[in-house]
Amino acid sequence: FNVYEYEPSTFKVRFPGRNQFAPDEPIEVPLQVGYYFGKPLSGAKVKWTFDGRLGSHWPAGWDGYHFGVYDSSDYVDLSGEGTLSTAGKLTIRPEMDSDRGNRAPLRGRLQVRITDANLQTITASNSVTQHSSDYYLGLRELPDVHWAGQPLALKVVAVNPTGKSAGTGVSYTATLNKIEWHSVKMKGAGGAVRFQNRRKLKQIDEANLQTIGRNADPVVVPITPPESGQYELVLRAGDSQGQPILTSTEFYVSGKQPQAWDYENEFQMDLVPDKSFYHSGDTANILLKAPINGI
Repeated sequence: FNVYEYEPSTFKVRFPGRNQFAPDEPIEVPLQVGYYFGKPLSGAKVKWTFDGRLGSHWPAGWDGYHFGVYDSSDYVDLSGEGTLSTAGKLTIRPEMDSDRGNRAPLRGRLQVRITDANLQTITASNSVTQHSSDYYLGLRELPDVHWAGQPLALKVVAVNPTGKSAGTGVSYTATLNKIEWHSVKMKGAGGAVRFQNRRKLKQIDEANLQTIGRNADPVVVPITPPESGQYELVLRAGDSQGQPILTSTEFYVSGKQPQAWDYENEFQMDLVPDKSFYHSGDTANILLKAPINGI
């Protein structure tokens, strides 16, 4: 291993601007660098990177509610460089892809690396969030398994980016889609049998609804899954600027009619509980996803 003499940093880095931005607003992060005794660091090279992803930031304080549809698999990775002005300032402007979609907030971390004339290097970072709309639709988490023929009971709230309620009576559209699976048996290496599953959505029902308050009870809505299977519930709205707002979830419906599932092994049966956690005395309802009929 190598041993180096410790040298205390001679300059400091600040991010004096804001770090949250509205939809479609250009992201501009001002940087201020100066020596500890007050003089600005001028002419120094700055290298920066921005790593972010969609759907990784939702309003805080709403545990038990589901927002958005993203699984944080859409990443943004940018980099650039610049030079500090005579006042020790630089504004970093990451250029976001206009095609990345705008139905979920973007959250990332901007990291800068600054090297002065003495080759001393300092790194600093700051979080950056770009919201996708004026407010978001939060859906109180539903049971994973429902019963065929029973209408859904929903609790949907409107929440602004700061985590405060955006009011009640906000209009939105709820759409119920059935997920139909079409499985094709395929023969793999060594004679192993596997299945290729194709997913198709079929609209079942739709209703125009309004949000309720946080302390209100769930409301039974005119949306009913008619038969067993896997379903998707999609909530749509638009803010004052026309930005789309989208929240969705999936669940299973138990019933007597057999359905095709997204199975991968004809000898395996999957069990789906209606809840993630149970308390003493609760009754667990388990959905059996069998690859054959008549069980």
